[in-house]
Amino acid sequence: MTEAGGIPARSRHCMSGYLPAPQGRDRASQTRHVVTHSNEQGREFPRTGGPAMAQTIAPPAAGAVTPAPIPLKAIAPWALFVGVLMLVLLYFIGAEQGATSLLSGTEVHEWVHDGRHLLGFPCH
Repeated sequence: MTEAGGIPARSRHCMSGYLPAPQGRDRASQTRHVVTHSNEQGREFPRTGGPAMAQTIAPPAAGAVTPAPIPLKAIAPWALFVGVLMLVLLYFIGAEQGATSLLSGTEVHEWVHDGRHLLGFPCH
């Protein structure tokens, strides 16, 4: 067999492991037959340091920055504000109708009607 690329009409890619079509009985077949070598081991992975993917993990940065804790004195006013706001919203959704109504009319009732049913308040 000549060197790959030696004949201009032949592919320059590696052709080792292939034999031309056999002569004789299978002459009409254009299929190339693969030659298998029993001494080939195939692709081997390096045995240094475990799996290959484990080597690509970057080590954590030295002195990683941790966020500063927020003191309770800074959170307390915001927690109080959010709590009062939630109570006002709960009042308007659950009780703003009838004798306890702060606003006259049914506008608030119509705006929060679906929210009442969603939260389990009866409104009819």
